[in-house]
Amino acid sequence: MRHPATTNPASHATEGARSALADPFATLRRVVEQGSLFARFAISTWPSGEPVARTEACWLGVGLSGRRPSYGVPVDVLQMVFAQEIVRRRLGLGRSIILVADSNARAVGFSRGELGRVQARLRWTLEAVVAQFGFPVEVIAASSLAAEAEEHLFAARAEAPNPYVALQMAQTELMRRRGAGVKIGWAMPGFDNDERHFDTQHDRVFGQPLVYVYTRGGHSLNPERPRCCPYVCENREDRLLLEPGENLERKLGRAGGPRNPLVRSYRKLVARLARAHRELVGPNRPRRPEARLQAIIDQLPSRISEERQTA
Repeated sequence: MRHPATTNPASHATEGARSALADPFATLRRVVEQGSLFARFAISTWPSGEPVARTEACWLGVGLSGRRPSYGVPVDVLQMVFAQEIVRRRLGLGRSIILVADSNARAVGFSRGELGRVQARLRWTLEAVVAQFGFPVEVIAASSLAAEAEEHLFAARAEAPNPYVALQMAQTELMRRRGAGVKIGWAMPGFDNDERHFDTQHDRVFGQPLVYVYTRGGHSLNPERPRCCPYVCENREDRLLLEPGENLERKLGRAGGPRNPLVRSYRKLVARLARAHRELVGPNRPRRPEARLQAIIDQLPSRISEERQTA
């Protein structure tokens, strides 16, 4: 398996593209200021933009669980996938990485048996969508990123409230050392467990910051929890899902009429995703946001659907 530090044929071309940018950090700031997918506080603050200039790849992490294993892959994760591709193109990077945090979920008590189908579903879905879009993304498991001893050695340095957080900081450091210095995360005002918290802790413990770019968080149709993590689904009826057979209009219709604030918020997310898809992938049709996103879902391979039926 190719790891982030491994040389690839596109490396020389992308190195030239990066060197052509007079100020890569300023370029990145313009990207997030102009993009609707990014949070208002989209870039964290550092003394310099040096990590942008020397990075070889951008990456994002996705988890397998919250209070319980995830029951599906929300469309909300496409915010991070599209944001990653926007950043990759504008910085002239040759590739991107998606890290599936399997080690973290096991560290807080979920068994391999509980997580096996969840991990397979998430990986198949992500690999299917990036292949459909033609994005140069490698999906890897956190457990394959390093030897277990190395991962836990880094985790042991982290003063963290639980093993999940310690491993997340350790994995961020391992990715940085492998040349992936731009991390795409998610953040929301008022949340104390979004990725800003983990990223700040990483920089404090290891003293070597990455470049952190944040998208908006996820949406839910549950009035008790309208905003949430963009890649973990704890109730299938609360989220729009990336899986064959999902009907976006039907699920939104069941949740309420057009005046329902939760439905309106989700439709705004769908519109942002559709706009980003049109700009990155094309073509111009279908024009209606829900139809464009539905077309993405309808092209997902049946293997995902078969896996869901056996879960």
